[in-house]
Formats: sequence, structure tokens, C-alpha cells
Amino acid sequence: MNPVLEDFQRRFESACARAGHPVKLVAVSKGQPSLRIEEFLTTGLEFWSLGESYLEELLAKKTHFQNERANLRWHFIGRLQSRKLPEILGACEAVHTVSRPKELGIIAKQARDFFVQVNVSGEASKNGCAPADLSQVLDEVARLGLSSNCLGLMALPSSLEEVGESRVRLEMTALRKLRDEKLPRGLLNMGTSGDFEIAISEGADVIRVGSLLFGERV
Repeated sequence: MNPVLEDFQRRFESACARAGHPVKLVAVSKGQPSLRIEEFLTTGLEFWSLGESYLEELLAKKTHFQNERANLRWHFIGRLQSRKLPEILGACEAVHTVSRPKELGIIAKQARDFFVQVNVSGEASKNGCAPADLSQVLDEVARLGLSSNCLGLMALPSSLEEVGESRVRLEMTALRKLRDEKLPRGLLNMGTSGDFEIAISEGADVIRVGSLLFGERV
């Protein structure tokens, strides 16, 4: 195992121990060549799924690994396009970025697991429903009979480097409060390579980490 990966594993295990609960790791493999993924798989680090953001890349990697690694789980973590969503749902076990009733209507036809993405930072560049609209989205989840498929809430907080730890914690706390109020049995999906320790300390059940596992994307 390379030193960067060893350091991540140490920090990850320590953060989980301090938080007092296990955390699911999504290994963000988007933009990584298959060779790097193969090398990562040989390390034995436990993870929940591989995360991809583009349909074509996801399909190519699934094809590459289907014989030797047929048991791999694939999650879609990228921005959704409704016209591609049926094929995305057919290629993965879960989608992390659902936020619109139209997307829920498509998911209802294939009954895939998903997270509802909430835009807690308020940044126009980020996807997700507004916190004020979450109740409406979850009402639609229930109306369509998808409550058992809704894994929880996901968010992409502001960049730690740009806004600082206090602001990031406020946004993560906001998501946790929404989960506790609106979806108390749901998973809290937040945290990336730059802020995963903060996310775990704020109650994350799922983190999405890429560069610390695979190196910078090529």
C-alpha cells in the first residue's frame, strides 16, 4: 500500500473511532484509468462502492471489470441528465444526486436506490434541491412508493480552502439537522478528500474520496 493511501486509512479509522460509528467509503474512481483502479483493488482497503460521474465512463469500466471483478458495486455520483437516467439506473446500484420530481418519476420505473441531494451551500454552480424544497421532494418520494429506496441525504458543502472550517461545519450541520427532521432513518452522505474528517465528526455515514485513494486524476 502506498504511503498516501496508508495515511488516509489511518486518518479514516481514527476519525471513525472518535465518532463512534462506522462510515461507508465510496471510492471515487471517476477520471481514473482502469490500471489505477486495479492497483487500488489489490490493497484490500474495504469500501462500499466505486463512484463514477459519466455514463460512458461507467459503462466502459463495468465492461472492463465484469469478468474478474463481477462483485464490484458501482454508484453514480455525477450531475444527472434525465434522458440518460434510465441507462444510468441500469448500470449502477445507487445514484447520489437526485433532486427533482422528474428524476424520481424515472427512478420509480426501475426502483433503484438513491440519495436526495440538497444544496446546503446555496452555490448556483452546485446541484441539489434547496433546503426549503426538501419536504416537497420527500413527499414525492413517498407518493411514488420509493421510501425504501431513498438511502438518505447527500450534499457537497463549500470548498474548505475557500470558506474555512467554520462555514463548512455550518453547512454540514444544516444537512444533519434536515436529515434528523425529515428523514431520521436515512444516511448522511457528505465529505470528500478535503474534508472527510470534518464530515465524520459532524455525523457523516458516507464519504466520497478519490485523490487520496487513487492519486490526482489524469
